[in-house]
Amino acid sequence: MKKGLNLFAYWGKDFGMGKIAEYFYKTLKDKFDLKRIDVDLPTQSGREYEIKSDRPVYDINIYFINAGGIKRAKSNLPPHYFYNKFEIGVWFWELEEFNPKYSEAFSYLDEIWVFTDFVEKCLEKVSPVSVKKLCLPYKIPKIEEKKEEGYFKFLVVFDFFSDFERKNPLGAIKVFREAFGENNDVRLIIKTLNSKSFPKYINILKNEAEKSKNIKIIDEFWNREKFYKEMSSSNVYISLHRGEGLGLNILDSVFLNTIPVITKYGGIVEFLPENYRFFIPYKIVKAKPVVSAYSFEEARWADPEIDEAVKIIKFIYYNYETALEENERIRKYIKDKIKSCSLYRNIEEILEELKGGHLTKKTIPKKNIYTIFKEFLDGRKTQKILVFSSAPEERVLRVIDSIKRAKGDIRIDLFGRKNRKLIEFSDNFFEYSKEGFYDLMKINNDLIQRIKVEKYDIVIIPYNNSGEGYENIIEIAREFDARVIVGITNNNDIKIK
Repeated sequence: MKKGLNLFAYWGKDFGMGKIAEYFYKTLKDKFDLKRIDVDLPTQSGREYEIKSDRPVYDINIYFINAGGIKRAKSNLPPHYFYNKFEIGVWFWELEEFNPKYSEAFSYLDEIWVFTDFVEKCLEKVSPVSVKKLCLPYKIPKIEEKKEEGYFKFLVVFDFFSDFERKNPLGAIKVFREAFGENNDVRLIIKTLNSKSFPKYINILKNEAEKSKNIKIIDEFWNREKFYKEMSSSNVYISLHRGEGLGLNILDSVFLNTIPVITKYGGIVEFLPENYRFFIPYKIVKAKPVVSAYSFEEARWADPEIDEAVKIIKFIYYNYETALEENERIRKYIKDKIKSCSLYRNIEEILEELKGGHLTKKTIPKKNIYTIFKEFLDGRKTQKILVFSSAPEERVLRVIDSIKRAKGDIRIDLFGRKNRKLIEFSDNFFEYSKEGFYDLMKINNDLIQRIKVEKYDIVIIPYNNSGEGYENIIEIAREFDARVIVGITNNNDIKIK
């Protein structure tokens, strides 16, 4: 019988994370029973296909959802989907430092999987849970026969949601214009997506492109077939990115015989030989992004050197056959690198460690909620615990789940605002029915006495890192006469009162 995994992803969405989920599925579907659950992303256009979601029946959930989306995605899913499950996030990140505003995202997961050294190095510095690097799931596209367009074609492809400044199309225009001026035998095509959400920046791009007759903007969705066709009809793919977690389009360009000219920065670098001729050098500068994901004090990214890029694309144009030989060299290098690494073996080893979904000492994350409660409850004579539902329901549910896994036969009651989804996972529920912050003065004295009679061993309070309203909740908890009061933050830090 096949082992199984539950895969949560933006199925059919034709951007990086959607493609990676699809490649993961296609790579492993013959080896494992894979349940696909669709997570909608209505803000982004472009869906290659749709699926009917399966039921997540297995013990391990894998979310192909980055740090900025995991909280929203899980809040839209039924709580029983992740109750008593081992939760894994597949993440990419494009800079060397991680945005601290996404620190809460770690608390929704037991482990993070990555596919590049670049992302692993970044997340290892800040993650309270374990980070594992796996083999890249990548499906090599069929090599298309080159179709002559009657001119030498440079191609840039980007999604506005990926950040206009990070993708740096204006840099590509500047390089192209300095290299070729108004030469009509050479064209630059810039293909964009989701411009409607960024009207200011599509106008900036169009205004700049309109200064040259040999530069064209195409703002539309291309399905995979169309993308491969357009890529294979191009001579050169330009990516003057300032940050990149991987760069699937770059890999595709190599196998579609379109020569990539790219900034030597980010996750893509490890898939190419160190001496690749068409790497563009860069300087590290303070990031000036459009989207908030990269707007934080420590954010730095690569600024590619324009003069070097101009020299490179001119060399390729005037020495095209030599450039194609270089592309053939790196194609073989990438193919050998991908084939030498087995994602199937990666997953088999992880499943063996997890023993069908049960944590072993080897795989317990550094600050996983389960680990914390296992250590805290070991040796304590604990029979009854009261948990405040003072955090998002998914967070409270994970606390309940972790306690039950750590202690086994233990009674867990809830105190807080009524929530049908949480009630079914607790043994008893005491309702706090007022609006606003929790306030001791608003609690009926009869309710306090009912809770006191229970004589709880421990009161546990999940709360936000900001601590907003925390002291009010502690004041209430003290009235319940528990032997120990435990506060636990989004980052899994514990405070014992």
